[in-house]
Amino acid sequence: PIGPLHRTDDAQWTQAVELNLLAPARLARRLLPALVKSQGRLVTVGTGAATSPISSWSAYCASKAGLLMLMRVIAQEYPEITALSLSPGVVDTVMQLTIRERHQMMPSDLADYFKNLHADGQLVQPQIPGRALAWVALNAPREWSGFDIQASDPDLVQRLQGAFD
Repeated sequence: PIGPLHRTDDAQWTQAVELNLLAPARLARRLLPALVKSQGRLVTVGTGAATSPISSWSAYCASKAGLLMLMRVIAQEYPEITALSLSPGVVDTVMQLTIRERHQMMPSDLADYFKNLHADGQLVQPQIPGRALAWVALNAPREWSGFDIQASDPDLVQRLQGAFD
């Protein structure tokens, strides 16, 4: 839901929490025995909105912050695995289209910011964070466990060079 907290409803909030927090928690719970056994990796898709509040995005920010905290807790409870969040940046997705279409439900400066990112060609193409997610799922070092890694992080970008050629 986009809009001030008092204009969102319980159904919208429930849907956001189900999608962004409860579904990943349920999946993680089922995968943990196999991940511990294989010393595997658990990676969720994060966002800067988990750590930086965005006016009119209360449900998204809160549910994604909960997801980030879940990954940090899993990293503490299960040191045998690498559990982390990867934040892809502002990606050219249906979510961005929806944000631009519903611009009247957020502060005008925020709406203009997203419109300008699109108009100026500054949205990240999905294959870029897609490659980062794939690499992290296969190769993330154990010391990244519990962290929110940015897809634009220079260390990650360097590691990705040539990884999928």
